[in-house]
Amino acid sequence: MKKTSKADAKTGKEHKSSFNKLHDLESIINRSPVIHYLWRFSKEAPLEYVSSNIEQWGYTPEDFLSVHIRWQQIIHPDDISRIQAEVIQYMKQKIRQFNQNYRIITKSGEVHFVEDQNVFISGRSGRISHVQGAILDVTERKKAEQALEESENIYRTIF
Repeated sequence: MKKTSKADAKTGKEHKSSFNKLHDLESIINRSPVIHYLWRFSKEAPLEYVSSNIEQWGYTPEDFLSVHIRWQQIIHPDDISRIQAEVIQYMKQKIRQFNQNYRIITKSGEVHFVEDQNVFISGRSGRISHVQGAILDVTERKKAEQALEESENIYRTIF
């Protein structure tokens, strides 16, 4: 029977503590309304991580991690070319952090407005290897803004 040294015991406690912190952090992320992701910047464009709160739109992380569904497939078709052009422009201007607003289509077919906060991550070569993002569903805010705009238009028409 092998004896456990004090160093081994300390290392074990540190691993357990790190695991508990990681578990707590993941729990906080998944309870948040913000969806977090890590996307490999390549032609195939697979997601390497997506928080489980993606389920608010009817999808599971496995849908994206298994490449069963690609992120581009849930972006509203009218927004895709604009989103791609913006990314190319940010790359040309060497902008590393940027926000994008677009619509996504939930698994049930509903359209939601989102705000996507992105960060380009570079590898050792200095080339972009990943995009890290945080997406917030802003549908209710967008609907309120549209209702206010319609109300203001009606007011202007009357007066």
